[in-house]
Formats: sequence, C-alpha cells, structure tokens
Amino acid sequence: MIKGIALLAMSLGLLGGCATKAELDATNAKMVSMQNQIANLNLKLDAQAQQPRPVAIAPRGCMLGGQLYSPGAVFAGRICEDARAIRRSNEAEEWGWRLRTTNR
Repeated sequence: MIKGIALLAMSLGLLGGCATKAELDATNAKMVSMQNQIANLNLKLDAQAQQPRPVAIAPRGCMLGGQLYSPGAVFAGRICEDARAIRRSNEAEEWGWRLRTTNR
C-alpha cells in the first residue's frame, strides 16, 4: 500500500510541469527532423548494401603456421602444389600440402 502511494505521489510530481504549446511544437519539429535524418541514413545504407563488394583473392600458395609458402616449396617431406584431382583451365587453383614422392 505504501509503495502504491509513493508511486502515485511520484507520478503526480512528474506531471506537475506540463509543456507549453510552443515547447510541444518545437519537440514535434525536432522529431520530424530526426525521422527525416533516419530515413536518409536508411536510404544510404540500402544503396551501399546493393553495391557489389570486391571478391577476396585467394593467396597463391600454401599456408603453414600463418606463413605463405610458394607453389613447389618443400617442408617436412611435403610439397606445396595444386590439390585438385581434376584440373580445368578456367578454375582457380586449390593449393595444399601433399606428400612428396620421388623416384630416388
């Protein structure tokens, strides 16, 4: 009961200072201005989202321990080479480490 009385008293205290018509009009004008700014920002974001993004170019070589090794590099008995089973000229290489086999 005491909490209800405290809330009632607090809400009446907050409503004691009512805004004038001029203040209300100024606040409404600011709200309209902010809504226009938000709409313009949304249009800009939509335009940016529709622009094509550059495609990342895959590194030419193999990664090992955060370092890029060039094709043909040998490390710990493995060689960096194109890891595709079937190679077509119009496809990008897929670099990977393969076991190095030699006829020596």
